Amino acid sequence: MSSAADFGAQGLANSAWAFAVLALSDEQLLEAVAGASLRLIRDFSQQNLANLAWAFATLRVQQQPLLAAVSAAVLSRSGEFVPQGIANIAWAIATLDLREQPLMDVLADAAVSKMRCFQPQNLVNLAWAVARLGIPNRQLLQAVSAQSLTLIAEFDAQHLANTVWSFAALHIEDAPLLEVVSSAARAKMSNFGCQDLANTAWALACFLYRDLPLLEALSQRAQLRGSEMQPQNLSNLVWAFSTLYVRDLPLMDAVSCAAEQIISEFDLQGLANTMWSYATLCLSHLPIVSSIRRTVVCTAAEQIISEFD
Repeated sequence: MSSAADFGAQGLANSAWAFAVLALSDEQLLEAVAGASLRLIRDFSQQNLANLAWAFATLRVQQQPLLAAVSAAVLSRSGEFVPQGIANIAWAIATLDLREQPLMDVLADAAVSKMRCFQPQNLVNLAWAVARLGIPNRQLLQAVSAQSLTLIAEFDAQHLANTVWSFAALHIEDAPLLEVVSSAARAKMSNFGCQDLANTAWALACFLYRDLPLLEALSQRAQLRGSEMQPQNLSNLVWAFSTLYVRDLPLMDAVSCAAEQIISEFDLQGLANTMWSYATLCLSHLPIVSSIRRTVVCTAAEQIISEFD
């Protein structure tokens, strides 16, 4: 019977990639792939390394020895990496919440030097990664912004939302990029999903960017998708409109109805943000406010009781 090592570097990388695409998180198989990959790491091409890191991150599998070996290989061969490889490794590091500052610095330098070859998905993954890790590399983000402006017509709804979210998360306001993304977002609003709506609204609020036509478009789309939204989407959405003091009654009513149906799924931060939002807009008469009060009281009572058990 063949062992994992018999696959060779290409076979191991392809196998890991296939497991990730099929969402097959088989611990024994992944351990075998990781062990064999460690022994053959010098044989891995830049694409093999990127695919391997991407696969383990997609499956949320922390294989520290393997990831350390991949990191070392990337550091010594960063000049070989193409934009997709750079973006995929950065995305993997951020997804697994690895604090690899030297590696991220090398990837950032490599990205800047090859930025003109980056495509929308590469740009978005890279921006998301540095935002997720809280690395405000201004040189990198300026390059990402410039390339994004060039390719904005090719951005889909998720690209637009994640780009503006990434800059907002790092508190880096880029007025030209924000203006172009806002215009493109209005044109593609019918393709915005629940997370896209919440991320975009949240980013606008972080920048205090009161783009009323865009906010109106977000509101109308959110009212159609409200019943599909998760608690964090709903709380972020109303927080954004309240922060910008946009008293959109149809939206706030729609969110109230949607939130009531899943109020038990809200965490305390979500409850607090939602309550603050309705209070800020003087909408405490809506049913969601009473529901939050009851939920908070019940939660507090349960915690008190548990202390005596």
